[in-house]
Amino acid sequence: MLPLHFASTRPSRVRGGATEVKPPGRRKLAAAGGPAALLLANGVRSRTDLFRPAGRLLVLFVAVWAIALCMILGTMRGDDPPPADLAGLRLLGGEVLQKRAAAQAAPVPGVVPPSRWPVSVAGEEFEDIIHPGNPDIFLSVPRFWSRPIPPDGDRGLMSRDLALSVGTCSRPDAAGGYVRGKACPPNQRTIFVALASYRDYQCRETLDDLLSKARFPERIRIAVVDQRGGDQSDMVQGSAGCTVPLGPCRTDRDQALCRFRHQIELHADIPRRLAVGPAFARHIAYRYYRGEYYVLQVDAQTTFVQDWDVEAIQQHEATGDEMAVLSHTPMDVSGSIDAMTGRPIRSDRNVMCQTHFVKDHYLVNDFWPIDVDAAPDAAPMLQPFWSAAFSFARGHFAVNVPYDMYLPMLFEEEEISVGLRGFTAGYDYFAPSNNICFHTYALGDNEEKRNMVPLFWENEERFQLDRFDGDPAYFRRRVLGMLGLDPKRRIASWNHVGIDLYGLGHVRSNVKFFDLFGIYPRHKKHEHNLCLFVEDGKMHETFIKHLQKDGMGIDYTKIDYQFRDPFVREENDKSAKSEHSSDDNDFEYSDSGEDEEHASSPKEDEDNRSSPKEDEGNEDSPKEDKGNANNQSTSGGVLEVRDDTPKEEGKEVDNGDGKTEPRSG
Repeated sequence: MLPLHFASTRPSRVRGGATEVKPPGRRKLAAAGGPAALLLANGVRSRTDLFRPAGRLLVLFVAVWAIALCMILGTMRGDDPPPADLAGLRLLGGEVLQKRAAAQAAPVPGVVPPSRWPVSVAGEEFEDIIHPGNPDIFLSVPRFWSRPIPPDGDRGLMSRDLALSVGTCSRPDAAGGYVRGKACPPNQRTIFVALASYRDYQCRETLDDLLSKARFPERIRIAVVDQRGGDQSDMVQGSAGCTVPLGPCRTDRDQALCRFRHQIELHADIPRRLAVGPAFARHIAYRYYRGEYYVLQVDAQTTFVQDWDVEAIQQHEATGDEMAVLSHTPMDVSGSIDAMTGRPIRSDRNVMCQTHFVKDHYLVNDFWPIDVDAAPDAAPMLQPFWSAAFSFARGHFAVNVPYDMYLPMLFEEEEISVGLRGFTAGYDYFAPSNNICFHTYALGDNEEKRNMVPLFWENEERFQLDRFDGDPAYFRRRVLGMLGLDPKRRIASWNHVGIDLYGLGHVRSNVKFFDLFGIYPRHKKHEHNLCLFVEDGKMHETFIKHLQKDGMGIDYTKIDYQFRDPFVREENDKSAKSEHSSDDNDFEYSDSGEDEEHASSPKEDEDNRSSPKEDEGNEDSPKEDKGNANNQSTSGGVLEVRDDTPKEEGKEVDNGDGKTEPRSG
């Protein structure tokens, strides 16, 4: 492996640990990058340069010098250094080197690996990655179980047979195999749980509740990234680590964290000082995935309903869609669960159907509560967006849409990143038909205690990222560029490392997504009242009829639909026509012109968001528009970039992994 970033001495391979090393100089990086790097560094950028006399002499000199240095460094280096990092790319530049770095950072290609049960990463060889907030720090983490599954045929999608080759049974078949596809009984299908926590006292309560209320807890395996003190204790409220039982095991061996401790893998050696947000923590958690049938992602302050595992699988099966992802932001737990039965009391639930541009040009997804009594056999309902607070899908979702590790100190960007990448990879998002779990928000009796949970932004000063022109603007430009949310930005202004792994899928285009849901990235506008199309099932009825016969997702090539705000048609049509006045290239960028101003800090973005309750009274509210169309502003059909901060801000509360959730002030 040719490095773009290496140390003079190899860091020790300590599982989950961090080793600080001295970053290399420009000369060493150029030598390690090979002759191409040296040519770029010395100004040889075109074929014409090579034919000039001075150019030929320079090339000869550089080639000899590079070969000699590479031979010397090769003997000094010993084994392969860690994969390429952003600092090296920023220093060297060049599309060729960026593509090489992306290939080095990706897992080794191959078919779907064999699976077994039970399984653990214990005994596996870990690999070193570079901390996304500080290129001088190496972290030792599990290797990916598999890289994204290759497509089959013209659809750009994996075959159904390959999809069913992902997913273990808790019991083998007659031949001793644990991968049984649909033949695996639902009560034997394994579940992988990814949970990230930042100094949250409720983390261990969440794990205890998850295992205690599962009907078949023996088929669950959990990966926990617990970011707190090195001794797994925290002074905040005297909270203990995520895996510490609620009471001593010697006096109560039946409690869940004692009985099922062997099913929890704790990545505990990321101290809180190295926390840079939920995306990186969840990236590490997903690295523990080892071929389970389903993958569940929740926050660290989640309370489950009784037999949640059976309920989630039944709802997923009811979609008839192998590519279905159940996802939403759970309702508040207060008064939501029957204390005697553990069953949900409330029927209202959240649907992910709201979105808006913020002033830094990225999309923010949001939920909308609906109060519709679902029949016992009702199927989940299609929705446009994905939520990081609760996500339940087939195991190959973790393989095909791995968390982008290069989102340090960013918060809301993780949802549009995973959501849009998942859509383009062929996945469909469904709102659960019945509540499977609830959240503890800083409301009512829980307000004071939840407000004491710290946020990962307390580390912001430690990761100023001056190497990357400021934080978080550099990494936000990367998100915008990868997703096609900023088509006017020059392509060289954002970093491409890992784009093959963390970029868009090949099943559907991002342009199709924007067209379907009335989003205009070129103008930073979007349609109003999308929830009217979603909450009463119109979206579901319109799209579900195009579910492919083999159940491998909805065929959007057969859907010619573009959402328009029903209250403002003329303005919408003008924006849509203008949006497509240029070629509809998924990645169309201008190579001329100045970049826009750097983005604001994530904390400023949070301050500019109003709480859901405040939104009920403004012009963005679908409920208000639905009942009083005559009061709709003529400019409200397509929203401009959001910079109209409400007069009274909604406060924010941590959701358990360093993220915040809105609440009324």
